[in-house]
Amino acid sequence: MANINTYKILVVDDEILIRNVLKRTLQTLPISTDLSEAVDGAEAIEMLKHNAFDLVLLDINMPVVGGLETLGWIRANHATRDLAVIMLTGENSPEDIYTGRDIGATFYLTKPFHPADLAALVNAHLQGDLA
Repeated sequence: MANINTYKILVVDDEILIRNVLKRTLQTLPISTDLSEAVDGAEAIEMLKHNAFDLVLLDINMPVVGGLETLGWIRANHATRDLAVIMLTGENSPEDIYTGRDIGATFYLTKPFHPADLAALVNAHLQGDLA
């Protein structure tokens, strides 16, 4: 029997063009997704307080509350600490990558990314093919 789950994904990025690319990419997945958007970490945290998500796609450089602070909140909060978080960012130095992973990023993908790579990573994670 086919998997009929709908996976809830939160896309957090202050750039509307990136959010639109992410939405279009996620709509190509062979699974059902319910996408929500936040323009910064503060908005994301409020959404996470009131909604359950299966995955967060999170930028680092955003106004108000940045991605690393948001990731720290996610990992410190009992209800969200095991939530999968893929960092999608232009910050690509080894130090940035190690910091993101140390704070608890599930995966770290740098911009520019190929939409097919992101789709494959998200699909594999949601289907349980990745830890």
